[in-house]
Amino acid sequence: MESKTLKKIFIIDDDQEIHNLLKVYLKKVYSLEHAYNGVEAFDLLEQMNELPDLILLDMEMPKMDGPSFRKNLKAHPLLNTIPVIYISSNDQFNDKLDHDFDFDFLNKPIEKEDLLSVLESFFHIQARPF
Repeated sequence: MESKTLKKIFIIDDDQEIHNLLKVYLKKVYSLEHAYNGVEAFDLLEQMNELPDLILLDMEMPKMDGPSFRKNLKAHPLLNTIPVIYISSNDQFNDKLDHDFDFDFLNKPIEKEDLLSVLESFFHIQARPF
């Protein structure tokens, strides 16, 4: 029987409660990695043998916020193809972004059904042959 490899999601958020909530929602369906700010996330990404299939990125974090992280990610030759879905409780960020969304923007508090629907759609679209 063929084993199915889980899609790997990298959660970057400074809120421990968000990490816990997303772990409960996603741990049975996805492989998860965590970081608490953009600086830590870059360090971890550069050490990974296998890059994540998707990043869930908080907009407001200490040390390096979401938009700064995304800008640095896009400039990195080995990491710039990792898709990002932004998450935030601040609706004003939607107006400040460069609108180079890879797929979507999730508002906090994150509803389980919304999150699973967005992820299912994202990975379904990614799996389609072109």
